[in-house]
Amino acid sequence: MEEVELNWCDPNDLLNHDDTLFKIQNVIKQLIRNGHSLRYIQKFSQTANDQRFHLRSFEKLQTAIVRTALHLKWSPHPDFGCNKGDFPYLCQADENRLLSYIDSIEKSNDFTTTEDVANFAHNLHRERYEKAVNFLHRNNHSKLAERLIDKIYEPVPKNWVKYFSEKYDLNVSYGTYVDTVRIGACNRIRIMNFMNQHQVLLKSFNPALIFNADETGIENKRMLLKLVTMYNNNPHIPLNRNELHITATGAFNSIGKAFPLFITLPAVKNLPQDCSDLIHEATFSSTCNGWQTSGSFLSSLIYLSLDASQ
Repeated sequence: MEEVELNWCDPNDLLNHDDTLFKIQNVIKQLIRNGHSLRYIQKFSQTANDQRFHLRSFEKLQTAIVRTALHLKWSPHPDFGCNKGDFPYLCQADENRLLSYIDSIEKSNDFTTTEDVANFAHNLHRERYEKAVNFLHRNNHSKLAERLIDKIYEPVPKNWVKYFSEKYDLNVSYGTYVDTVRIGACNRIRIMNFMNQHQVLLKSFNPALIFNADETGIENKRMLLKLVTMYNNNPHIPLNRNELHITATGAFNSIGKAFPLFITLPAVKNLPQDCSDLIHEATFSSTCNGWQTSGSFLSSLIYLSLDASQ
């Protein structure tokens, strides 16, 4: 790793302005002005410690050395999004590398997911910390290097990708969000309860006719006025399937994009006003009574697949 200088640090941020530190402050100013290396400043820090200068000032100097090894600029205030004393997960140079990576994905007409960002950020973090540890060891700062060893493989903090995306106004897709939600919703007990309540219904009716009967929506209140309702703790379809009906099929993909509605009518002519308002925003089909059949259900899936491929 190339030798990093402290030439961006302001000594007024490193040290207090009391009389006991006047001497050490002036020396640091001179060291920074001359662009001395960390090795030279390390010798000075040892001297300052031997002379029992103010402990807080010495700790600030050590912090400045560590931040320099991590390619972080010194600031007397906590980094944005960090607690006092913590370092940001990536330095600005590595954030720029991550932005270039995201830009290359978008130029290839692909979309960036949170998993892509997190994995690349983790690799950048590991690479930077490994170089910082080697740099500190090479410049006789072994104790400072030991502070960073445990953080080399530190995982990406929770909500960091969200913070990073908002900071740079990125369009990052939460590709794992739906899966995460369903893992929590489809636990063993919930699935067993669902099967116990619905097995008769599932075996007796065409699955294409079952509406709002999934493992995440079986509460009684949510079933009222739906095609599937609860009667004596058993699900059933109370409506006469021969009555005219209008069926609408909607879907979202894993990144939250809504597909146009697929509406099934008893007849395409004489559309109700509510449906006429959607004539340019939905796809219409018809069956003899408006109920969704296995054929119309398959047609809606083909339509959604074609729309997703565009």
